[in-house]
Amino acid sequence: MPSKVMDKILPPLTPEFNVRDLQRSLDFYLNILGFEIAFERPEQRFAVVRLGGAHIMLDEMTKFHEPTDQEFVEERAWRTGELFYPYGRGVNFLFTNVDVDVLYNRLCEARYPIKMPMETQSYRVNNKNVKVQQFMVMDPDGFLLRFDKDISEE
Repeated sequence: MPSKVMDKILPPLTPEFNVRDLQRSLDFYLNILGFEIAFERPEQRFAVVRLGGAHIMLDEMTKFHEPTDQEFVEERAWRTGELFYPYGRGVNFLFTNVDVDVLYNRLCEARYPIKMPMETQSYRVNNKNVKVQQFMVMDPDGFLLRFDKDISEE
């Protein structure tokens, strides 16, 4: 049975990003993108940030080699292999229906590199076309973030 306390704190799926420098990641998420801290454990170099209903756990790593089975369990070294930049290979994280104009402008003002500039794109969802404005950016550890806003006409 799910924890009633955790149900109120985190959504059903919450990714955890392994990061090299928690403070650098917090600067990016909080000061550039405008996320807020949901909760943190500074003594463990761990924080959860949120934007709207989306949450990300940020966990600062001190070891980067592939963990042994014993390290995985006993040290909670939850890495699937050796970590090297970019950490987010093979996945991108979509944040839907956010104010893409505000986020994009914040990144531009901070002179943060944009991976894919703002565009308008249509996607088929079942028998409808959904039109979105979207852009992509990589966080400091190489996690690819896509932000979009539905601009479909009803």
